[in-house]
Amino acid sequence: GVLMILSYFWLFKESKERYLTQNEKRPILKDLKIVFGHKELYPIFIIWMLCSLGYGLMFATSVYYVMYYLARPDLISTYMLVISIGALVSMMFVMPIALKIFKYGHKALIWSLLGTIVLYMILFFTGNQNFMLLCVLSFIATSLSSMQCALINLLLTDMIDFIQLKDGVSLNGTLSSIKGFAFKCGSTVQSAGILAVLAATGYVAGAIGQQPESAMLGINSLRFLIPSVAAAIVIILCIFYPLQKYYPEIEKMKEKMKSNEEGMPQ
Repeated sequence: GVLMILSYFWLFKESKERYLTQNEKRPILKDLKIVFGHKELYPIFIIWMLCSLGYGLMFATSVYYVMYYLARPDLISTYMLVISIGALVSMMFVMPIALKIFKYGHKALIWSLLGTIVLYMILFFTGNQNFMLLCVLSFIATSLSSMQCALINLLLTDMIDFIQLKDGVSLNGTLSSIKGFAFKCGSTVQSAGILAVLAATGYVAGAIGQQPESAMLGINSLRFLIPSVAAAIVIILCIFYPLQKYYPEIEKMKEKMKSNEEGMPQ
């Protein structure tokens, strides 16, 4: 909480509108028509949902994994501490480095999720063999994957700029709301999906060390395999990221708007 408060003060001090526009009052349906009229934005909606799904599964299934797959409920707090610290490291240290190297959010996503998939696949087959190895690899994987929740905000910025370029309007609020809705959809699929997989695989509540093999496979898949599949789809969508070809035009638009703003009488 203290770190978040300090971060918000820093953001307030450093943030400044890059360019200003006069917005006409339009009905929300008109704004939605503008947004959904661009097929280039649809893959980003899917990325938002899948990132929410993958991130949510990481935390929501860890307790099931340690309690039932490892049959060690006494280690739950230790494992949750490891991945929580990994998430903190991801946001505060790894993401800035990734952005400095890769420049753009979608490229940083590709790198972070590729590493996550490799580690998750190792853990899918070996996670129950050594708890120390599980913690180390989970920490690294979480340090790579957790930044996806912040990186998708850069995709939102790209969408805002794209709409400004194509339609000459600023839809910050509308696009932010759509992003929030897409993220909630991913969370809903995550919550319902966990229950559906557990039910389908024969999970027995409270049966530590006595789960059927099908339930064990389901829990292991929820923890590592399904998030890997979601990450792979995000990687494919980011490789063919539809807005990157508009970056030069967007930069020209920003420079023009900035010049017009500086030329206005104070």
